[in-house]
Amino acid sequence: MVLSDFGLARAGDTRGGAVLNAGTPSYMAPEQITNQWRSFGPWTDLYAVGVLAWTLATGRPHYEGSVTEILEQHLDGVLPAFSPHSSMPTALFDWINAMMAVKPFNRFERAADAAWALSRIPSQPSTAEHTGDQKDSTEAANPKVRPDDP
Repeated sequence: MVLSDFGLARAGDTRGGAVLNAGTPSYMAPEQITNQWRSFGPWTDLYAVGVLAWTLATGRPHYEGSVTEILEQHLDGVLPAFSPHSSMPTALFDWINAMMAVKPFNRFERAADAAWALSRIPSQPSTAEHTGDQKDSTEAANPKVRPDDP
């Protein structure tokens, strides 16, 4: 499978005028929502991959509500209970949580880093359910933090 685009568009006046960000609200990273364009990078797309992994694992979106409510939930970063529709390794939640960290510097720097961490997750399934309130928990997945970020 090749994933080529997450549908984010950025248009605006290149002379310092208004800039419009548009995208699919359920998949937008917090830095996209707040238009912190200097924080955009591969980790921004990895956020959307984390959202996709959540949806595939649970069979439902991670945040629900109006567009405004969904965007606010992305900024808050509190994930609902992780209830996969079939048995999965417990560490998968930790990996997804790292992919969906609110702060960009708490996510994986490159797709290769995320893929390596995913390959290290034991394949033994677990039926454990995780509760929410897992803001920026990166301990299990241990993404590389970029030294230039605060």
